[in-house]
Amino acid sequence: GVTVNPIIKGTDIIYETPLAQKVQEIVEEDKEALWIVDNCSFPIPNYIVANGARTINSTNYYPNEELMETLFGEEGKEKVKEIYNRYAHILVNIIKEETNLELVISDTYRINLNYKQLKDLNVKYVLSSRDLSEFSDSEIQLEELYKEENMYIYLVNDMHS
Repeated sequence: GVTVNPIIKGTDIIYETPLAQKVQEIVEEDKEALWIVDNCSFPIPNYIVANGARTINSTNYYPNEELMETLFGEEGKEKVKEIYNRYAHILVNIIKEETNLELVISDTYRINLNYKQLKDLNVKYVLSSRDLSEFSDSEIQLEELYKEENMYIYLVNDMHS
């Protein structure tokens, strides 16, 4: 038993971490807000869902056609159908280039999301494993609300509303 990792019991790792506490605090004040998780593997979006956040890119059991249509329009539906028509873990990377979609493995796809589309999706909060300050401009401001151990939470401010 010396070489075996200790067994963890309980839910503290889900609900009692500083990140979980901050997510819960924001959700308590802004229950209906939409979140997106940038640059993290699939457990992290599900982790913040477990803490109450309405998260666009958590594991989807059914195709999210509304999301695909918002991102790619009617003409893009056929192009992306072969990628998104299944149970899927959805990864997101916020980028400055045009939004695109890529299949990572059979049950995981990545949306490389142009940062200006955050407002099209009505995203209010972004959780990321990287500094996103470079994406703030005259149209969108990403206001840092939290930073600890390479995890950031940003409030998305649409400068035209």
